[in-house]
Amino acid sequence: MKNNEIICNEKISASEVRLVNGKDSKVLPIAEALEMARNEDSDLVVIFDDKVPVVKIISVSKLLYEKQKKAKELRKNSKQITVKSLQVRIVTSAHDLEILRSKARKFLENGDKVLFKMRFKKREMSKIQESKSFFHNLVDSLNGCCSIEKDVVIGGKDASILLSPKGKTS
Repeated sequence: MKNNEIICNEKISASEVRLVNGKDSKVLPIAEALEMARNEDSDLVVIFDDKVPVVKIISVSKLLYEKQKKAKELRKNSKQITVKSLQVRIVTSAHDLEILRSKARKFLENGDKVLFKMRFKKREMSKIQESKSFFHNLVDSLNGCCSIEKDVVIGGKDASILLSPKGKTS
């Protein structure tokens, strides 16, 4: 059964079904279950497709409405986590670093993750190993408002570190 496909009434191909009504469930022949659904002016809908399909007597439109309502509730309750990227250089001045720290602190307080990227040019390549201590000093200067999600990654001509809000490491 596909995620959005609803199997109901005569489309059910099994000879027996497990009918769920409230807390009790019983295995019935398909004809008897269909007759019960017709008597209640409702549909016989497959809830879980198995060797013996689990069915429920409910209106198809009501089932679709409940599915849409659940999906809407899930979208409403989920929070989008964004990754904010900040560029820094090994030769960045102290004042510029303070501005970047304040931006990073603001992003972290809003619940976003922060990715610091450092790109090295020509003669700076000799200082590529210093980037680890640079990034760790930067994290220490953020006064514990973040935790390191992905430690310093050095690759080619750049290095990066991913920070997440305190207590939100994945």
